[in-house]
Amino acid sequence: PQPDGRFDFIEGVTINSNTLNVTITQGLSVSILTQGSTTLCNGDTVKLSSSVAGAYLWSNGATTASINVMGAGVYSLTVTNAQGCTGQATPVSVTMLQSPNATITPENSSPVCHGDSLQLSTGNATSFLWSNGSTAQVTYASAPGNYTVIVTNGAGCSAISLPQAVVFHPATNSTITPAGAVYIAQGGNTILTANS
Repeated sequence: PQPDGRFDFIEGVTINSNTLNVTITQGLSVSILTQGSTTLCNGDTVKLSSSVAGAYLWSNGATTASINVMGAGVYSLTVTNAQGCTGQATPVSVTMLQSPNATITPENSSPVCHGDSLQLSTGNATSFLWSNGSTAQVTYASAPGNYTVIVTNGAGCSAISLPQAVVFHPATNSTITPAGAVYIAQGGNTILTANS
């Protein structure tokens, strides 16, 4: 260009211009969808899924569209779509509730005689369900076997105890020999013998 803004053209030179089409793709908006509560009891799971399709990378290293979570933590997700645009979801926090303590305490560890019962108790909780059908904190085992209890706390979390074996002494049959009516002459006697 000249100082006055005019252009000098050289004869025989052709200037071509090309049109360049530029497309701007809207940013990728990603969110994490939850299927179930993010507040878990021990043994529970929650399913976390991506709201959009693409290539996935979760904060725990998973590369699937959804993950099943059963532990506390903060889970984030990055998704890259077919155009190469990347979006990050707002992280989701998963918390674990305290499980109740499900233990059985027997009144004593000695075998129980037939006709008796053994008291079994468990710790504090909101509700109880024993294997013999009792729903109290204390139950009585009146037959030999393994007893368990499911306890539920105020947060709604449940736990089941290990089996508590209840042992009974073998049943005995009492007999007297001789059996039946025994007639003794006045002044006489007889011997009555019990079994072992």
